Amino acid sequence: MKVENPRRGVTLIAEYTPTNLGNRRGVILIVDDTPTNLGMLCDFLTDSGFEVLVAIDGESAIEQAIYAQPNLILLDILMPGIDGFETCRRLKANPSTQGISVIFMTALGETVDKVRGFQVGAVDYVTKPIQPEEVLARILNHLTIQNLQNQLQKQNLQLQQEVKERQQTEELVRQQAQREQLLSEITQRIRKSLDLEEILSTTVREVRQFLQTDRVLIYRFFDDWSGVIAVESVSTEELSILNTTITDPCFGKTYIQPYQQGRILVIEDIHTADLSPCHVDFLFNFQVRANLVVPILQGEKLWGLLIAHQCGKPRQWQQMEVDLLKALSTPIAIAIQQGQLHQRLRRQNQVLVSLTKSKTVNHGDLHSALRQFTQAAAQTLEISRVSVWLYSPDCSKIHCLDLFERSANRHIDGMELAATDYPGYFKALEQEPTIAIEEAESNPIALKLQASHLLDGQKLMSPYGVAAMLAAPIRMGGQIVGVVCYENTDLTRKWTLDEQNFAGSLADLVSLTLEARERQRAEEKIRLLQTITQAISESPDFHAALEVTLRKVCETIGWHFGEAWIPNSDGTFLESSPAWYASINPGGATVSVLEKFRQHSQMLRFAPDMGLPGRVWSSKQPEWIQDVGIEPEGVFARSQALLDTGLSSCLGIPILINNRVLAIFVFFTFEVREQDQRLVELVLAVANQLGSVIQRKAAEEALRLAEQRYHSIVENAIEGIFQTNPAGRFISANPALARIFGYSSPEELITGIKDISQQVYVEPNRRGEFIAAIQANNAVFEFESLVYRKDRTIMWVSENTRAVRDSTGTLLYYEGTISDVTARKVAREALRYQQAQAEQLLLNILPEPIAERLKRDPSTIADTFEAVSVLFADIVGFTEFSARTSPTELVKILNLIFSKFDQLAERHGLEKIKTIGDAYMVVAGLPTPRPDHAIAIAEMALDMQAEMVKLGNQIGEVFQLRIGINSGPVVAGVIGIKKFFYDLWGDTVNVASRMESQGIDGAIQVTAATYDLLRDQYLFEERGVISVKGKGNLTVYLLTGRQNDHNPQYQLADQRELAGD
Repeated sequence: MKVENPRRGVTLIAEYTPTNLGNRRGVILIVDDTPTNLGMLCDFLTDSGFEVLVAIDGESAIEQAIYAQPNLILLDILMPGIDGFETCRRLKANPSTQGISVIFMTALGETVDKVRGFQVGAVDYVTKPIQPEEVLARILNHLTIQNLQNQLQKQNLQLQQEVKERQQTEELVRQQAQREQLLSEITQRIRKSLDLEEILSTTVREVRQFLQTDRVLIYRFFDDWSGVIAVESVSTEELSILNTTITDPCFGKTYIQPYQQGRILVIEDIHTADLSPCHVDFLFNFQVRANLVVPILQGEKLWGLLIAHQCGKPRQWQQMEVDLLKALSTPIAIAIQQGQLHQRLRRQNQVLVSLTKSKTVNHGDLHSALRQFTQAAAQTLEISRVSVWLYSPDCSKIHCLDLFERSANRHIDGMELAATDYPGYFKALEQEPTIAIEEAESNPIALKLQASHLLDGQKLMSPYGVAAMLAAPIRMGGQIVGVVCYENTDLTRKWTLDEQNFAGSLADLVSLTLEARERQRAEEKIRLLQTITQAISESPDFHAALEVTLRKVCETIGWHFGEAWIPNSDGTFLESSPAWYASINPGGATVSVLEKFRQHSQMLRFAPDMGLPGRVWSSKQPEWIQDVGIEPEGVFARSQALLDTGLSSCLGIPILINNRVLAIFVFFTFEVREQDQRLVELVLAVANQLGSVIQRKAAEEALRLAEQRYHSIVENAIEGIFQTNPAGRFISANPALARIFGYSSPEELITGIKDISQQVYVEPNRRGEFIAAIQANNAVFEFESLVYRKDRTIMWVSENTRAVRDSTGTLLYYEGTISDVTARKVAREALRYQQAQAEQLLLNILPEPIAERLKRDPSTIADTFEAVSVLFADIVGFTEFSARTSPTELVKILNLIFSKFDQLAERHGLEKIKTIGDAYMVVAGLPTPRPDHAIAIAEMALDMQAEMVKLGNQIGEVFQLRIGINSGPVVAGVIGIKKFFYDLWGDTVNVASRMESQGIDGAIQVTAATYDLLRDQYLFEERGVISVKGKGNLTVYLLTGRQNDHNPQYQLADQRELAGD
């Protein structure tokens, strides 16, 4: 701008730019419309070190102040346009200029004008005419005040910042303490409570209150990585998304792996964060603006997420808040694990209790019970399939009774596993309480179970398809009878302790069900027996008894036709009994058709092994034919005659008494039925019990006839004459018999003696010996026994008795005579007793053949045997054991051990030679040669080892045997004339002794000679070459067991038959 300077007569140009301030004392804006004043003040202030700006009106002054931000403004009041007051008011109203000090310049002298100036914001005023020195003084004063105010403001701001930082620190400490308290309370709550729902709900509520956020929730994953809002806490109900099932298509691709690695996601604003559009939309739909996500991990498994949401606005999550959620994720995971365990245990217990109370379990319905068990177990443990398997009677196989596949929701059965195919699996079942396989691919047992099971022509499992397996053996009476198998087919699985316990409990429940089934069968059999026995007792004769038996059995098992076949009088063929039973099948054969079949059968006779009745007669075993109509006549001789009846399945059952066939029952049904072993066992058990009842009925019928013939003879005889039934009661007696036994009359004798074996015979087994003798020869003569008289005095009697049978050969009763031979018997028994004592003493010292030879010829005996096997055994560590055991206890234990060995020697037909201290010597193949001497001695050795294990458990000491065996020729004989005994000599004996002394503790060491005799039937390990005193180097072997499928008992019996034993 240009200003006329009246003192210099020139135009003053003052221009301001932000770059020309330099280091001057300050910037002064002078506003006056009088050029004289402007020039004078401009020069003066410039000389005084100030930067000067000028303006001639209010509008330009405001512009200059906004742009240049001067330190102070000298403002004239009276100016064209807006005056000084308005200019000042506007400056103070503008935030950018309101802090600039204003000094009014005025010619007005009224006080009211000065007051008005102060009211609009001026800090001072100068009166015209202007005095430069006064202006300078006022300017410096106000600039000094202004600087002091600025310094004070700066200090205030610094103090405020320090206070703010302290407050922030205190708040941080308070929040940290609150966080620690929250963590502690939640951790304590988890330890004290198993209510997972309550723990999680309280946790999210307290976390939300601590964070002062809109929503905190726990999200649980499903297997497909979708999930559900398990629990939540929200500030308002409108934000609730509880129980919402969520599927985020963007989630799995981006976040699963980072979350599994423990990554924490912090989002302050979904619109500015690096998120995919679909994820932003997903969060926006739930009103989420800021998001904090912490994974909940159980081991390496991602269980769910702990999430905090800010819904209304962005939020900068503090590190402390992130740390809080991270710290909470661990106790939450623990709480979830504890809660899940509690829930699993409660659910498992509920299932077990429910199954235990089930009617099918307690009433023996095995099929329905097993279906319940497998389905409940699969659903409870959430596994692929559960199956129940039972051992075959010979334990060579396990058979699947029921298998439930959860995915297909179906039950199947019928598969089998053989022990020969899976020896490791069968062995593990016997040895382990449970078999838990977490990764089938790395387990040899599971790898072996790569079998195919066929069902309806289709493969159920091929390969076996097991990723993880748990097997719990089923035990009954201490024996393993089966196994409950749990299988996962898709994923490996770590079987928890509670799952293994559940498996064991379910196996016990299966055992209880099997026992309930056995009880039900026993009760069923007893009821049937009671019914039939009562009906038989009311039957008038033998054939009527057979007929009622056929009817009752058919009614019980639900079959429709029954017939009986009985042996003829000389036992050469079977003939049809008049007894039969028929039940008409609706829509099936008529009575006349069945009667015609019956008439056809009455004309037939069956020899042993001929037709079904003949085969059952010969085998004495039941036989089932599933469909007789399609069988050739060689299998079922009456198949043609049966076509018109409509009968299909049949079952032949033998009625036995003392292993003798009394009758053959044949039952028929109109339906074609597969063999039902339970039904066969039931009918066979009833038949076994009814044999004596039916026989007794036949005997009673014959007895009535016999009584008439013998009555007069019995009454008049001098000797005691009697009849007794097979049960051991007197049927009749003559007066002479009553006198012999001290009774006043036959009636008193018959009434008083109810059990001959207990009341008559002094020896309890004498009656059994009497019956056995009669069975052997159908009669006994001079059968002498000690008997009681009525007054309990003892006498000797001699019986001549025969068995009386009916036309079928069935025993009716015994009859015979009794005489008192007490005087003669006493003398004879005394002599015989002395002879027996001497004989037994000799046999305890010598083998019986040697003893007989010495009695015939007392000369020296020395026999050569070319092929025997000699065994020496020594108890390892027995010397040390004896040092710490009393002599009495030591002899007792040694006697117990050697007595067991003596029993084994007798069982295997071996000759014990001697014992020396804790050594035992036994030989096979003498004094009677036998070709199987090596087998017998091997069996003895293996049994001795097994017996020592049992004895160790009984005694409480672990003993091992060191056994040596050699085979070859020996010399055997009796030496000495006093305290003589039977002994062996020869190189074979010496080498056998060396095999023991140089053997291995707990092992059976044999020579090559013995090995060559046994290697095809037994298992050996070659020990190698050892130095044997007197023999040099010998190759020796260790006998370790029997070969597969080798039954030494049968082969031993066969060889003995070949040898004539």
